[in-house]
Amino acid sequence: MGRKLLLPLDVPFSDAIQVSPIYTYFVAHLPKLLLSSTFLAPIGFLADSRLSALVVQALSFVICLSFLGHKEWRFIIYVVPLLNVAAARGARALLVPLGSL
Repeated sequence: MGRKLLLPLDVPFSDAIQVSPIYTYFVAHLPKLLLSSTFLAPIGFLADSRLSALVVQALSFVICLSFLGHKEWRFIIYVVPLLNVAAARGARALLVPLGSL
């Protein structure tokens, strides 16, 4: 009779969830997911022109999701393997001399 409901149905839905700023994926979530690959992925993108389509698609996906209010790392976990490919190419570009490519 005087019990409260389990769900807060009397408050607007946007107040019930956390709304994060647009840059959250790029400042908080991607660096945590990529760790050291964060610094190697841009080098791989610049070193190999074949990776441009791969990296651009991954970053466009993250940019599109950035316009949503509620942000979680599980929404962008799918771009991590794509960016790790670019990071592997960046590591190879740093470790292998330019003449032997």
